Amino acid sequence: MKLPYKTTEEVRQTFLEHFLKRNHQLIEPSGIIPKDDPTLMFINSGMAPLKPYFTGHAKPPYPRLTNVQDCIRFVDVESVGDSYHGTNFRMMGSWSFGDYFKEQAIELAFELITEGFGIPADRLSATVFMADESLPGVPSDEESARIWEKFLPRDRIIGRPPVDNFWGPAGTSGPCGPCTEVFFDRGEKFAEKETDDVLVPGRHIEIWNAGVFMQYFKDEKGNFSPLPMKCVDTGAGLERFAMILQGSASIHEIDQYNPSYQLINQRIGDTAWTRIILDHIKTSILMIREGIIPSNTREGYLLRRALRRAMIGIFLRGINLTILQEWANSLSEVIDNKDLTFRQKSVIAHWLSEEREGFEKLMHRSRKYLDKIVVAKELDAQHAFTLKTGMGIPEDLLEEFCARHGIPFPKAEFLKLIEEHRDVSRRPKK
Repeated sequence: MKLPYKTTEEVRQTFLEHFLKRNHQLIEPSGIIPKDDPTLMFINSGMAPLKPYFTGHAKPPYPRLTNVQDCIRFVDVESVGDSYHGTNFRMMGSWSFGDYFKEQAIELAFELITEGFGIPADRLSATVFMADESLPGVPSDEESARIWEKFLPRDRIIGRPPVDNFWGPAGTSGPCGPCTEVFFDRGEKFAEKETDDVLVPGRHIEIWNAGVFMQYFKDEKGNFSPLPMKCVDTGAGLERFAMILQGSASIHEIDQYNPSYQLINQRIGDTAWTRIILDHIKTSILMIREGIIPSNTREGYLLRRALRRAMIGIFLRGINLTILQEWANSLSEVIDNKDLTFRQKSVIAHWLSEEREGFEKLMHRSRKYLDKIVVAKELDAQHAFTLKTGMGIPEDLLEEFCARHGIPFPKAEFLKLIEEHRDVSRRPKK
């Protein structure tokens, strides 16, 4: 069954209108840099800027809120290249502060998915929190399971452990609680691997954390205590919904980004690397726009890593790295929420050029060492360690370089040497 087509903007509007009609107030999203929150490097969810409301340190402007928030999560960087992960994404969110709780949250989610977006219920599954020894004293969420039974058969309501269905906090401490997630079945052609799990990775993708039920506060020592009021936090991936409703192969090929995707793929000719390059350039633009510059520490290091990983994909295919700016220009035109000023575009162009020149110098110095690896048809862990620590050649480059030339990369031994090096560096000097 073909699903009703919606543009990315229509997905956004359908979501917001659904909650606005149900007495939610629209609030402006924040930037990607947290304010007054040392536990976070980036805004990684819709609720992150709202933490003071959940903890009781500030009063929300209204008991029910909704918005669409730009997020960055480098925790997913190794998964970028598949169809549904990105370091940057937009989270459609709704919240209740001491108003409705589990039953209405689940009802609102199911109504929007099936009626607002026209997705049939027989392609949906839900997961709920199942307690284990990792969270002593926190019971299984049987209440959510019973509510879901009104909408889905019991065999598509799946209990999951805390690692999957207990959310938070956003940082080392803060509000948290059990959650219920909604999965969409993309069909048998997306069954990417054999599994005993009911939900097959790649085939069943999470489209909505339909309710993080904020019941607890976790302190810095790992202790849980009840929150002053029960709250609901939901988060749905805008790009994932657009991908499903448009029948796109990935979140990187939805209507908004597809022109840039095609532009990049014409030269790269590799699906996974086209997705990586598009995602990393887009994320870099957003970071530079908000004042982050490449460096070797914290946010700047992650920006540099994203840019270098994009350049690795370009460099290894023998393409002139100046094309990076052309692709960045293409993406700058479609990144929404904030129009880029002339100054911002100039700053972005400056740092892209600076990082490109630095990478080109590194590759010039490293070329003969890389050529030796090709001739020898092998790379031992010690040599890889020396190239990274002595020459500054990124691990991503070494791995991809070896893969392209059919040379095994000694990852386990390499990582062991890196960790030993770090241990020595941490020891106090005598």
